Amino acid sequence: MINKNLVYSRLVLIQDYLQQMFRLAGIPKEAFLENSDTVAAAESYLRRTLEAVFDISRHIRNTSLR
Repeated sequence: MINKNLVYSRLVLIQDYLQQMFRLAGIPKEAFLENSDTVAAAESYLRRTLEAVFDISRHIRNTSLR
């Protein structure tokens, strides 16, 4: 059975990470690229978002295999 709480919690994380990436998207390109912290933050938010998506996918796949 799919754990709705797990899926919901990952979706909440994804929403938060996307909001942070949209905030970073508002920084002018030159300023964004000049600041290694903003680049690292964007990479981190993207990685975390993908991990949450993979967590949901893995959970659904494992649940369907039972």
